[in-house]
Amino acid sequence: MEITLKQISEGQLAIIQVLKQPMSFKLAYRMRKVARQLSAEIENIAVIRNDMIKKYGTKIKNTTQYQVPQEKIAEFTKELEDFLALRVVTPLEKIPFECLEAMEVTPLALLSLSPFLTDFKEDGSLPNIAKVEEDPLKAKKKA
Repeated sequence: MEITLKQISEGQLAIIQVLKQPMSFKLAYRMRKVARQLSAEIENIAVIRNDMIKKYGTKIKNTTQYQVPQEKIAEFTKELEDFLALRVVTPLEKIPFECLEAMEVTPLALLSLSPFLTDFKEDGSLPNIAKVEEDPLKAKKKA
């Protein structure tokens, strides 16, 4: 599966959200497998991001932390965005969308999960969804 580092980074929190919910053992196995496979990529992303912070930042006095000064934020952000746009190939097995249907997943989390689900298109939209001809709320008001 080909995916950007940004999608991996954004998907991490959504996967953690899903892993906290009750699910079948089969789905739990698949979700944990995805989480484990992504953990190495996430660790690498964090290391590179920290290196970038050190490159553009200054050390905060009496700490081991760095902070990027305001005048370097734009340059730092540009390099970070370029880095996160990198596409990598992972051996991830996508999860069928219907496996998550019974779970409580926020729309934002679902969007972050979309690259890891089989029933989503490249742009994150669902295929073959029937269009609603009329807004159900407006139809109720007419009646």
